[in-house]
Amino acid sequence: MKALIRLGKHVGVALLFSAIALQSTWVVGQTPSRIRGGEPARTGLVPPLNIPLVLAGNFGELRSNHFHTGLDFKTLGREGLPVLAATDGVVSRVRTGPYGYGNALYLSSPDGLTSVYAHLQRFAEPISTWLCEEQYRSEENEWDAAPRRAFTFKAGDTLGWSGNSGSSGGPHLHFEIRETATQRPINPLLWDFDVADNRAPRLDAVWLLPEPGATVDGRSTPVRLDGDINRVQVSGRVRVAVEAFDRLSGANNVCGVYRMAVALDSVPWFEASLDTLDFSVARDMNAHAYYPVWSRERKQVHRMHRLPGNRLPIYDRTTRSGIIEVLPGVERSVHVFVEDVHGNAVERTVRLIGAVQAPASEDERPPGALLRYDTDWSFSDSTGLRVDVPKDAFYDDAWFPCHAAAGGGWYIGSESLPVRKAISVELPENAGCGVRGHVAVQVEEGESFRVEPARLLAGGGIRFTTRNLGLYRAACDTIGPRIAIRNSRPSGLPENPRMEALQFEVTDDFSGVAEVEAWVEGCWMRLHWDPKKDRAFYLLEDGRHLPGERQEVLVEARDEAGNVSAWRGTVIWP
Repeated sequence: MKALIRLGKHVGVALLFSAIALQSTWVVGQTPSRIRGGEPARTGLVPPLNIPLVLAGNFGELRSNHFHTGLDFKTLGREGLPVLAATDGVVSRVRTGPYGYGNALYLSSPDGLTSVYAHLQRFAEPISTWLCEEQYRSEENEWDAAPRRAFTFKAGDTLGWSGNSGSSGGPHLHFEIRETATQRPINPLLWDFDVADNRAPRLDAVWLLPEPGATVDGRSTPVRLDGDINRVQVSGRVRVAVEAFDRLSGANNVCGVYRMAVALDSVPWFEASLDTLDFSVARDMNAHAYYPVWSRERKQVHRMHRLPGNRLPIYDRTTRSGIIEVLPGVERSVHVFVEDVHGNAVERTVRLIGAVQAPASEDERPPGALLRYDTDWSFSDSTGLRVDVPKDAFYDDAWFPCHAAAGGGWYIGSESLPVRKAISVELPENAGCGVRGHVAVQVEEGESFRVEPARLLAGGGIRFTTRNLGLYRAACDTIGPRIAIRNSRPSGLPENPRMEALQFEVTDDFSGVAEVEAWVEGCWMRLHWDPKKDRAFYLLEDGRHLPGERQEVLVEARDEAGNVSAWRGTVIWP
């Protein structure tokens, strides 16, 4: 179905944009109430929190290597609020772990939807008891499985309590709606949640990205046009991107936009809508974002074109490649339209004035070799450096530097190039590691780094696979994590003083902690590990100790390099 959006009279054009199920007409700025992206809001979901709903993040917001696939509801800055079932249903999956969703519960309803509740502090009974039993049976601190028994809930029942577990940056509830059959996430704001929003998105800039040999105002590099510039000289072929984000009425958190569209000379040219996503191609978000700016500055700049390797399901079938050719003496009109899910919209027109194209300069060619994104590629040199790039590792053809750095280390690709598939690298050095090697990836500023586990080769070099590109330096990690007990007599957790726990501080300065495990008198005991706070703790409610006794406890921690450290001591149980 098509929905006609009437653009402002000053534009003088009408664009057709796809809607989900309803044909409707509205004027920008006069959206009827309870409209979600051009169709009436769906009904039937209970709010997962019994407080005013305020968002810290929304569906489709750009995140590291993925779009955000749900809503982040604020929880008044604290943990422990009851989290309610949005539908009737049965628990189909339970997860717990130190990263990602942390403590998460999946509830499948009879009508084909699965609701997800993540970063929980803890689960409701009897799920909490069942999970504890399963973890002790399997001796696994991390758990991700479907219960073998049925846990059923009615809409509005308490499933657990809000928290800050996993990779959460602060107390909140991450909430998703998925299609049960495919597990594809659906934008929850297509339902009638009472989330206030009368603010239009911000369209801070239009970016013009010259193709090789083209220029914008005489420059061959990308040009950012802020709101004061609506006319620019172009020679050759360019692509368009928009710097846009949304804010809702209840908070100033940066959120993602819902629909983006471009008309070229009054003809529909590009459209993307964040109705649904696909976890199997989540990393392709890096092909939708203008990655050189996103990776460096975290600005939400969206490509208004689809790179050939981009598999995201967000584009209209008629969306074009996005390359716009501007001939000398010809004026072309680029009209950009950005809308949020509640129908608030903003638009802008930029006119491209064709100029004579200057001859391409050999000096403007980027360093390295030109890789075809849909072809395998290998490189090796006399020093022992070798790089193997599989087909479809990138989203478009790209220049790929690969050589020794003047100040030491090795340039393997560019930080501004997003990677879809891991590449294999061999370096002819190992920083003197005798039994294991690590490679530190220096970030452009040179102050922070990432670490990739590496394998020693017989000839003294190292081999590793990576999706991170940039300047690599061989380094060696031989020191295991540090473990310190916080209190030999267990006490309450800071977030909930009524939850008594034995706590340890676990840190690692280089490759990072990979795993923490513990035993009491030789018997495995469950540890909850929170990397954000460098803390691992055992809950006394597990009952795997002897109250009133002194018992020997052993804690072991392994880092990403494979170094293992241990703490052994006597604990006085209350």
